[in-house]
Amino acid sequence: METRNLAHICVSEPCEFGDGEKKAFTWISNDLSQEDFSYSDLDKRSNKIANILKKYDIVKRDIVSIFLPKSPEVAISFFAILKNEATACILFSTFGENAVYDRLSDSKSKIIITKKSLLKKVLKVQSNLPDLKIILVTDLEEHQDKNVLSLPTLLKDASGTFQFSSMVDAELPAFIQYTSGSTGKPKGAVHVHSAYTAMNNSFQEVFNLQDNDIYWCTADPAWITGLVYGLIAPLGTRIDQIHFGGNFNSAKWLGILQDEKVSVWYTAPTALRMLMQEDSALFTEFDCPYLSRIYSVGEP
Repeated sequence: METRNLAHICVSEPCEFGDGEKKAFTWISNDLSQEDFSYSDLDKRSNKIANILKKYDIVKRDIVSIFLPKSPEVAISFFAILKNEATACILFSTFGENAVYDRLSDSKSKIIITKKSLLKKVLKVQSNLPDLKIILVTDLEEHQDKNVLSLPTLLKDASGTFQFSSMVDAELPAFIQYTSGSTGKPKGAVHVHSAYTAMNNSFQEVFNLQDNDIYWCTADPAWITGLVYGLIAPLGTRIDQIHFGGNFNSAKWLGILQDEKVSVWYTAPTALRMLMQEDSALFTEFDCPYLSRIYSVGEP
């Protein structure tokens, strides 16, 4: 039985239906500067990386890991991997070298996409990872050696078109999410392309987003809730959403809720507790009349 490729649902199909220039999300950086990404942006940029992965022999069911801070590049790389019918594995950017090794070793990742500030952790364990062939670095100006490559350099010559099948085997792995490792070695849970039906249904039933809603999920896509309910389901349903790449800061977060007119907010219990500990005077500085519902996950 076949199902639709998640990458096709989330970034290519909107373009085919004439919504290519529709905003996929607004990206807000830590300095509060903003950049809008259309579905066409995500589709073309992921096509370029998909071509690079294919050039380095990534094929169906290969594992490609992403080790980056929360950024648009995470989403773009994720869909590039899926366009090759390979399996994505997103690693949390604060992981130490042991945590990185455990996941790269267990998954047998062939390529990892990272940045210079995190490269040292990968290089420290590289010699013990026989399956890891290529390290693509998103902010390296030129190739370091035959295995550590500059992604910007490769992107200069990469095509913005990529032919891939919109239909895949229903049980084809799309991504691996590892448990935290708090009760032993991290365990990799494989999620298949056909799982989109359940992802989409639960997203729509729980959040009940309307056309005029503005949605903000604060979770990092390295965790299941950030990937499914922060990227996959929102893009698949084409709702108006924002992303913030910075760390928790009460004033910044409240300012974003106010300025972006967020109506549905999905965040962590820890963040809510930290907000509750703030002096009540802080809240008088902001007005969030559009905020109608707050959701959280991870604790009762």
